[in-house]
Amino acid sequence: MASTATTFVPFSPTNVGAEEIEEVVATLESGWLTTGPRVRRFEAEFAAYTGAPHAVALNSCTAGLHLSLLACAVGAGDEVVTTPLTFCATANVVVHTGATPVFADIDPSTWNLDPEAVAERVTSATRLIATMYAAVRMSTLYATAQLRTASNACIIFISSRSFTSFSVQK
Repeated sequence: MASTATTFVPFSPTNVGAEEIEEVVATLESGWLTTGPRVRRFEAEFAAYTGAPHAVALNSCTAGLHLSLLACAVGAGDEVVTTPLTFCATANVVVHTGATPVFADIDPSTWNLDPEAVAERVTSATRLIATMYAAVRMSTLYATAQLRTASNACIIFISSRSFTSFSVQK
């Protein structure tokens, strides 16, 4: 039987007003679609907003994940412990570096990586723990971060849809 649902529940409602539309038009008219002064301004404002010393604008979270793995020197023979509850790009960038993705279970109440499940998957080959906080639920984030010290692995917090929650709840 086909679905007859008429109500759509958006993952995240948009908030696009005249100011945002004017910025898009100004960008299109500027002749700079991919780099240039608007991107540099965005990076500077984003860094200031989040309190980060630097920010780099990329075309996707996938590109950001790939650069993060390269920055942590992830490569052949390494393992990356991550969540199965994520977009396929998380595992794809691990494979692209030559490393092996290792999935740890999630906490069913938060949808985040279960720190105990992560600890069970960490081995001497673990180079990185890549965790994301689902729907801005950060309750297990810091417990997972503590595993970094115990395992000597890098840790990446994937926050492609909720960057402000990390800066707010430091």
